[in-house]
Amino acid sequence: MSELATKREAVLAAAKELRNRPGSGFHDDDPGSPQYAPKKGDVPKELPIDEHLVAFKARYETSFAGPCASKAHAAIKEYASENSASLSSPYIDDEERRRIDTAVEYAAAATVGGNLVVRNGQWNDVLAILHAKGLAVTLTA
Repeated sequence: MSELATKREAVLAAAKELRNRPGSGFHDDDPGSPQYAPKKGDVPKELPIDEHLVAFKARYETSFAGPCASKAHAAIKEYASENSASLSSPYIDDEERRRIDTAVEYAAAATVGGNLVVRNGQWNDVLAILHAKGLAVTLTA
């Protein structure tokens, strides 16, 4: 297992521990938790912390490791295939065009050693793509 994959497991274990501890701010019944639903049956605001993808930020790049890399790569590929046809539209704004270009680029890229590496200059686009696909990310060093 790579160093990043080992760190990923540690981050997810800590997140799971926080989610299981009432009063931690991440427990299902804590009012401030991301997944808190005030009434039974309400839709949570976002994914619980222990279901987030984990990304590791370095000076020039951010990496996903192991299963997080696979999930992120699959979501980026799906986004690219759903949206690449709209690149020819004159009505698409520059921000969305850049985001789709980024998705197409990373969809074609291969994961290296089980890691997906994103240049920090494109991080916000990748984060927006993942969010559009219903994924949340925990970013750490």
